[in-house]
Amino acid sequence: MENDNILKIKNISKAFLGTQALNNVSFEIKKGSVHCIIGQNGAGKSTLIKILAGLESPDEGEILINNKKLEFDGVYTASKYGLSFIFQEISVVDNLNVAENVTLGREKEKYGFINYKNDEKKVSDYFKEFNIPLDIRENCADLSIAKKQLLEIVKAVMYGSSIVLMDEPTSSLSQENLDYLFKMIDRLKNNGITVIFISHFLEDIFKVGDYVTILRDGKVVDTKKVSQTSQKELINLMIGKDLKGRFPSKVKANNVQDSIILEDITTDLLKNINLTIRKGEILGVIGLEGSGKTELARLIFGLDEPLKGHIDYFGENNNVYGKEKKIFMVPENRIMEGIIPVLPIVENISLSVYKKYLKNGLLNIDKLKRKACELVENLNIKCNSIDQEVKYLSGGNQQKVVLAKALNLNPTVLLLDEPTNGVDIGSKYEIYKIIQGLIDDGKAVILFSSDLDEIEGCCHRVIVLKDGEKIGDFNDGEFNRLKISELMLGVN
Repeated sequence: MENDNILKIKNISKAFLGTQALNNVSFEIKKGSVHCIIGQNGAGKSTLIKILAGLESPDEGEILINNKKLEFDGVYTASKYGLSFIFQEISVVDNLNVAENVTLGREKEKYGFINYKNDEKKVSDYFKEFNIPLDIRENCADLSIAKKQLLEIVKAVMYGSSIVLMDEPTSSLSQENLDYLFKMIDRLKNNGITVIFISHFLEDIFKVGDYVTILRDGKVVDTKKVSQTSQKELINLMIGKDLKGRFPSKVKANNVQDSIILEDITTDLLKNINLTIRKGEILGVIGLEGSGKTELARLIFGLDEPLKGHIDYFGENNNVYGKEKKIFMVPENRIMEGIIPVLPIVENISLSVYKKYLKNGLLNIDKLKRKACELVENLNIKCNSIDQEVKYLSGGNQQKVVLAKALNLNPTVLLLDEPTNGVDIGSKYEIYKIIQGLIDDGKAVILFSSDLDEIEGCCHRVIVLKDGEKIGDFNDGEFNRLKISELMLGVN
């Protein structure tokens, strides 16, 4: 029985706003195995997870669990079919203790009363049986991230799940807790539980995996036995693609001159970063989650200060708010930090420049609107009018509103943190054209991205970050996809 396929994914397709996130995805998972799923950012992993969790329904195809077709009827779909999930975002309730978190939502009641002592005893017995190093009465607010991650695993497997999906479970664990996690996964396998393991870290896959499915551009490239492949082969399968037509022609670096110099920059995460940012070129900063990309962007912008080192802004050896230095940052999360969805396009575009249109205390509305209309036309923002609320625009057009707000400031340096995240392929191309156009004006652009294709398609220079350190530096013409991937993933 252990070789029977417990889960079959058959011809699953899913599109969002014209972007094909999954395209005819099919593979099977054997009972009692650890089946890994890997792929670059945008390969379709997150969409597949959401479909399995019941958070999204596929446009086409079906999923079978123990040969029973999974019916998609919301977030309770998964639990009905014996699936449990451990997501990247930890969902522990801090003001409850360990036992209360484990039983939350599963409390047994009789005549309207919950027998907390009985629930606590069940948790205690389980922890003893599996030698889980957590105090069931400890308040969860006092737990480390690693212990909270361990608690999430216990919550997922204690109530009889036959399949446990782990989404990047090792990203916040120390080596000691990593070892413990791997032992728990072995224990789950020995008890006939199937583990779906998703990770950017290939070394983890070779420690725990039996099989690995590689996704690329929403399609299955291959499924292989882990024992019959290598890290380099998996990297080649993940990245091997033709970029022709997906990016506008890369413009040449224009009148390159130094703009900003970082010397020995150190924060809680970043370690002795030395970096020169130059006007007239696009610098790529690539790394996985936790590498320090966003932290570096915030620091250059002036939102955060280093613990050590200094930044020379255009020959001035001081760190003031980025806007005053003609620096603008387009944040990764446009909804939370880039736009105000309930305001019209014109107000979003003009948020940071109202002072320019003030005279004698009066706002020149006509001039402000003319500039907004010019930016909407230049960036090809598809809308009914500049008075349309931004929340009614597509994701790609919302992102272009954020870019328009940045360009309205006429910045010398533009910091772009994952600028095409959640954007359809047509809008991506238009955003890349906008980025390339800035170089002709002699501006400096820093593109912070985890997308290797994006970095290769746009940038003149590339630095690689891992665990807060700069571990690679590539000039134009020296770009090596395999080497950069190996550095990002920690492959020797």
